[in-house]
Amino acid sequence: MEENKSLKHLMFSNDSLSKYRIEALTDGVFAIVMTLMILELKFPEDIPGHLFSTDIQDHLLLLLPKLENYAISFIVLGVYWIRHQSQFNIINYANRILLWINIIFLMFVALIPFTTSFMMNYPNFQLPVILYTSNLSLIGFLLYFHWKYATNNFRLIDKDVNIEYINKSSRLTLAAPFIFLFSIIISFFSIRLSLTIMYLVPIVHIVYRNYVKVIKPRVKRKRSAKHEKTQE
Repeated sequence: MEENKSLKHLMFSNDSLSKYRIEALTDGVFAIVMTLMILELKFPEDIPGHLFSTDIQDHLLLLLPKLENYAISFIVLGVYWIRHQSQFNIINYANRILLWINIIFLMFVALIPFTTSFMMNYPNFQLPVILYTSNLSLIGFLLYFHWKYATNNFRLIDKDVNIEYINKSSRLTLAAPFIFLFSIIISFFSIRLSLTIMYLVPIVHIVYRNYVKVIKPRVKRKRSAKHEKTQE
């Protein structure tokens, strides 16, 4: 029995990798990607000096669609980064497969400045919207696969982690990519509406977090209090 435990510990030590270097790499890639997107927001430099005071508002208004695309990308990447950090709060260590899942995940994250720029420069065309939302959707599905791989049979997490928490986290992670897939479908009918639907991603996460932390505990307390009164 002791020999089996020793062998299992040896296998764990040989196969396991530190999770902290993955987290550091992820933080670095997200920081660079989220910074690069702002470079696409350039104010026109060819405005004559005597027209500057009268035309500046018009030029700022022309930048609003790009500002909107920048804001959506930045906030969604923020949501994905938070989900990635939340997963690594539970994941104890990494292995080669998890490492490669993260590398592929970061590859599509690094593609975001390109797809965002494409949509900024061609806002009224469907193809840029499809490429952009497909990019964001793939990132979400990879993040979900990352979580499922780590938690399947408690592969890379403690066995005392609540199953309900694992399942809820899985559903929350899947919310964003499915919203983007729905946005792709809507783009065949209305590009403007498809972009508006993307705002659901941060809203869903905020509502869900408030429900879990505030609303659900209150409902449970009220139910337990009501149950105690009926027993009396």
